[in-house]
Amino acid sequence: MKTNFCPKCGTSVSNNEKFCPHCGFDLYGPTDKNNNLLNSSSAAKATQRIDPASSKFIQVNNESNSTSENAGHSKKFSIFFIMLMGLGIFIFTTKPWMPRGLGTADQVMRYSNKHDQNILRMRAYGQLDEGLVQGNVDHTINAYSVMKNSKTGTFVFKSHNRYVYLIRIYNNHTDSYWEEIIAVKKDDNDKVYHKQLSKDDMNDIDSNASVAESWTDYQYEEWIN
Repeated sequence: MKTNFCPKCGTSVSNNEKFCPHCGFDLYGPTDKNNNLLNSSSAAKATQRIDPASSKFIQVNNESNSTSENAGHSKKFSIFFIMLMGLGIFIFTTKPWMPRGLGTADQVMRYSNKHDQNILRMRAYGQLDEGLVQGNVDHTINAYSVMKNSKTGTFVFKSHNRYVYLIRIYNNHTDSYWEEIIAVKKDDNDKVYHKQLSKDDMNDIDSNASVAESWTDYQYEEWIN
């Protein structure tokens, strides 16, 4: 019977032995250059050292997976960024926190006239000025206008930290006008805030204001009676 020697401890072993009877070394297992038993992790490393081509293939494959993952993350981020921008544009243009207010100029004018007598008072001053200078009042010329917010497409503006309607009252003799704001809703004291705007206030608010509908003196008197 042929006799071999254990590569680890040097004990003689028979040819049909699988393990060394002295140290238990696996005679058919992988060994390193010092004839030491390799564990599974070491064997894997040894395989990589022995077969560099295999190691290279694994490395390239890992880089490919990493690139695919990075591309996936970039795509998700791009989609999220586009959605975020769309939401921002929608909020900026529609201003969902801003009340929509009444739907027609007629409704706004009736509401404003009901809660603010300054509208008629300021027009009376205009008529007086026209009568004194011109000798008569031309009641066929526009005297009142409801203004519309060109940014939001509604009749609601923001002025003096309130959401308001904007009414323009004309002095046709001087080709000028006053503007009155009337709050969209009542305050806590159950009153509707209103105020005649200064020249500076009018310059600020008029940049986004356009005439929605107008009435002459005759039309207005007939309309409110």
